[in-house]
Amino acid sequence: TDKKAVHKLGDFLLENLIRFGDAMIEAGADVICIADPSATGELIGRKSFDAHALPYINQMAEHFRNRGGTPVIVHICGDVRSLGTTLSGISAQAISIDSLVSIKTLRELAPSRLSMGNVSTYMLEKSAPEAITKRGKRCLESGADILAPACGISPITPIRNIRGLAMAVASTDLVGSAQ
Repeated sequence: TDKKAVHKLGDFLLENLIRFGDAMIEAGADVICIADPSATGELIGRKSFDAHALPYINQMAEHFRNRGGTPVIVHICGDVRSLGTTLSGISAQAISIDSLVSIKTLRELAPSRLSMGNVSTYMLEKSAPEAITKRGKRCLESGADILAPACGISPITPIRNIRGLAMAVASTDLVGSAQ
């Protein structure tokens, strides 16, 4: 309810996240991923996202792009559908989404951004590698430009399951056909 305090905190976080990102780039990072688990429309809504998340996300993305062209991915957890076409206003090159939302939906909401995702991390941990490969292929066939887990990978995810996800890319005719 205190918008001034929210923006003061946002400015503080922005400054420190940029410092952290710059340090990662100096250490050799090829890409910066901005993970925002709280920006989802179901938690803060589109109006608050537009006012309190999008400006800071874009300032970070633009900083890293202007700092030598470092690509930026923005990951937003949860159901992003209520954010609508606001997702097109994200300055990052790619948007990563949760498995709750289809790649097709993301491509409709942000057609000018690369789509990334969205194999369930629970599935990645618990399912057989063959099922993961099949799901990964479906993501690619649905238009995913970058096949990836829908969120952070559990540290107990079996390596064979991660290889199953890689097999989806290796065995798909769509490899190299990203727009």
